[in-house]
Amino acid sequence: ELDNAVAVGLLTTPGDSTNKEYSFAHDRIQQAAYEMIPVEDDIRQEYRYTLGFRLYQSYNFFKSDQSKAWMVLSAADHLNATCDSKKDAMFLVKLNLEAGQKCMAMAAFASAAEYLSYGWRFINRIDQFWNIHFDVAMDLCSALAEAFLVLGNMDQGRRFVTLVTKHAKTEMERLPTELALTKAMSRLHQHKEAFDRNRDTLRSMHLYPKTFMGVNMQTVYDLITVKRYFNKHTDEDILSLRKADNERLSLAVEFYVNMAQQAWFTMNLGEFLLATLKNIRVTLKHGIFPLSGTAFMSYSLFCDSMGDVAGAKRFSAIGLAMLERFKDQTPLCIQTFLSSFMIESFSRAPQQVAESLKKAYQIGMENGDLENAMMSYSGSVNHQYDSGVSLESIDAQYTDVFAKESIYNVETMKGMTIPQWLACRHLRGTADTPLDWDMLLEYEKDMKKDGTDQYPLLYAFNSRLQLGVYWGNYSFLEKLVTMYIADVEDRSHSSLGVRYCFMAIAYGSLYRVTRQKKLLRKGESFATKLKGFCEQKGMLSWHRYKLAMAHLQACQNTKGQLAHDAVISNYNKAIKLAEKQNHNHDAALGAQLVTEYLVLHTPDDQTTIEMYLEQACEGYLQWGAIKLVEHLQVQYAKYAENLLL
Repeated sequence: ELDNAVAVGLLTTPGDSTNKEYSFAHDRIQQAAYEMIPVEDDIRQEYRYTLGFRLYQSYNFFKSDQSKAWMVLSAADHLNATCDSKKDAMFLVKLNLEAGQKCMAMAAFASAAEYLSYGWRFINRIDQFWNIHFDVAMDLCSALAEAFLVLGNMDQGRRFVTLVTKHAKTEMERLPTELALTKAMSRLHQHKEAFDRNRDTLRSMHLYPKTFMGVNMQTVYDLITVKRYFNKHTDEDILSLRKADNERLSLAVEFYVNMAQQAWFTMNLGEFLLATLKNIRVTLKHGIFPLSGTAFMSYSLFCDSMGDVAGAKRFSAIGLAMLERFKDQTPLCIQTFLSSFMIESFSRAPQQVAESLKKAYQIGMENGDLENAMMSYSGSVNHQYDSGVSLESIDAQYTDVFAKESIYNVETMKGMTIPQWLACRHLRGTADTPLDWDMLLEYEKDMKKDGTDQYPLLYAFNSRLQLGVYWGNYSFLEKLVTMYIADVEDRSHSSLGVRYCFMAIAYGSLYRVTRQKKLLRKGESFATKLKGFCEQKGMLSWHRYKLAMAHLQACQNTKGQLAHDAVISNYNKAIKLAEKQNHNHDAALGAQLVTEYLVLHTPDDQTTIEMYLEQACEGYLQWGAIKLVEHLQVQYAKYAENLLL
């Protein structure tokens, strides 16, 4: 009969397979068919009720997971709309639980919460359901807690966490929901609270030291033990470890990973290292868990911070290889982010790093790993910004990032996105308000008060440092570096090369204004750090080192023509290196600094000054920094009259 409907054009089917899937040829046909069902005496409701049961009974006739999921969800939709009594309540509970779990597997958490809420409504129609249907009630509560927490609905999430904690009979029934809660707290910028909760859970499992001294002593012991193992065993030895099958320890590994990430955000590097080492030791003793690779990736960050670049790359590769042994690729998001943003971004081509981070974002979104997905997206845009990608493109991407962070309630990432986006918009001239330097400093004070997450402070510092240098506002820079340099000076980050360059430029310019030798020494120390940074990690920022050194030399020059020619020559070399790297915005900065130098030392050399000013403005216009160009035209009005832009 259905084939006859296909023949006359009412239905369509994709092929001649045994298990055909039919659909209406047009929405209007579906609407007309539905309206043919009488509405009197609840006939339509009864029809939907029957249809819902028939759909669910047909579940096993379909082979593809997608088709099976559609049947379950469609059955739930029909039955939820028609059932309003205790009739078949337990069947409806199980149906909605299954529908909710399928939605969660597809990272459709809003739909999952809706189905699971129907299940909770139906199960509450059953007397003594916690006693009679304990397992189903526990699964339903746990799933509701996770769904609401992922959506950022903390009130509802905590409500169901409390119910799980109250009714759980074993540790294994309670721990997954506890883990979901700490992840949600982390997404909402509550890193310190989430860290403490993770640590308390691990202590209750007798897997973490209970005292501060215990942490210090255990860290040293675990570090020595782990290093000895790594020195004695090859990568192949490590990767040949068996797959672990201890469910309790698998959860512990996830708590360790979560705790290490929160310790990293709060700059609690001692606890970060200990959580990572504990995780690795569990893996070496019991086998490879799904999140063991993330622990090795975290250890690579420790190696990187110690200047062991080879070790960082080694353990990053091991971490990625471990994950390949598992079907669940959810951890690939955070591992790809750490590998690309924190390790490889110093040596790989910027476009390759950006593409890797976009891939990490897609993986995270597909698997419901929202915080790490948004961190990858934001990291991709930040890396593009540092690499000189069009500010128009950067602005559009930041707009999209911020919208998604708001939708998914990922407050942590907002703190990283807003500061750099602010710099982008001021450079373009699309900011809502003019530059207010005093307000920028006040914002820094507000960021500093929040000790739970140090990375927003780092991003805020970087963006303001760059704006101060671009606008040549050295009184602002003097306040900025004096107030905040102790907080951000040596924090590892993929923008480290940019920050060291701008710090050297800022201190050099402050020395030129004040002639305080300590400022010059500070600038030289940043240039030296930048040189070592390039030699250790990759030469992509070498032009920045050369630019910083040229500027420091220029700020010291009080001598004759020979020194003057050497200054210009060094600037030109740095500019050419920047152009070779396709970092034309850095080349424009070099030309701007030459302009500033010439105006101070040879103000009558109109032709040369105009040449460098035009080079700077053209480079900034190509980048999209329209407001900055307008500022330079006003600042150097005497030389800007004949510019052809």
